[in-house]
Amino acid sequence: MDMLVLGDSVTWGQGLALDQKFCTLLYQARYKRAPVLNRDMAILAHSGAIIGVDGAPNRKQAHGEVPSPYPSILTQCDMFKGQLAEEAIVIVNGGINDIDPFNIVDPRTSSARLDDMIEERCYKDMVTLLTQVAKKFKGDKVQIVVPGYFPILSAKSDPARLPHFLSAAVGLDISHMLGLGLNFGVNLQLNPALLNPPLLHGHLWSKVIANCHLFFDKSTVCLRRAVNDVNTVLGGHRVRFASVPFKDENAALASDAWLWGVDLTPPIAQDPERVNRFAACNIDEKNLLRLPVCYCASAGHPNDIGAQQYLSAMLQVVTPLSKP
Repeated sequence: MDMLVLGDSVTWGQGLALDQKFCTLLYQARYKRAPVLNRDMAILAHSGAIIGVDGAPNRKQAHGEVPSPYPSILTQCDMFKGQLAEEAIVIVNGGINDIDPFNIVDPRTSSARLDDMIEERCYKDMVTLLTQVAKKFKGDKVQIVVPGYFPILSAKSDPARLPHFLSAAVGLDISHMLGLGLNFGVNLQLNPALLNPPLLHGHLWSKVIANCHLFFDKSTVCLRRAVNDVNTVLGGHRVRFASVPFKDENAALASDAWLWGVDLTPPIAQDPERVNRFAACNIDEKNLLRLPVCYCASAGHPNDIGAQQYLSAMLQVVTPLSKP
């Protein structure tokens, strides 16, 4: 096996077809051919996966596009029983679902609380995860690549679409915080009153953006520190951190978005896998109240342009094959 992919929806490639996922793009760039799934490359990452240091519910494994904490990323590592090639690459990430994206974009989450959660999940838990991964895959030439996260929203995101995005992406109804008493509900209908950007230029909008930037900046520092500390303890530099250079204009709903947004009219989700995901959600998502979020699970995840940016970042830290 030349490549193993562990982690959450980011390494899974939420909303992207197999040939668009950055793991596939990295494989093609490295080996000059497309991978055969489960022979050349195994993807155990899936939407909603938590690192799972505190444990994860043991439930039936869902389709990769359907958000579910199980199997945890620690469990994914344990589950892999194959043999890695001498110069294999293990892509692994995690932490955001242990924090819960809802907490990141919820303006009621204090900066201090969010900062503490990021430290706990993206540093302490990541050290635990990377230690387990590095000890299991011990080959001197096996490289472990940890891709970073991104600012979900920024000051360049379109505020007129913010309520729709938050409702569709994480099920957060921000309308009652604006004193409008609105409920997006399962049909995700957007009230025209919310299309007035000034309504969102106050404290709530600023707090959402501040939380997103705090998550991006702090998680980058924590993940990099976790990588460095694991390398120091175990010796060598097999674990590498790949930071993607996101700017404000690359956030969701921005002018040069590297992340999927949402549309104001059906089918709402923008990604090419939405039809397959809709069908999988109808089978695997048993909580009817979570179905709308499942349908729009691509929102706030790297799109095809974002996947190319992840590829570029990983190519900068991966050592080329000794015998191409």
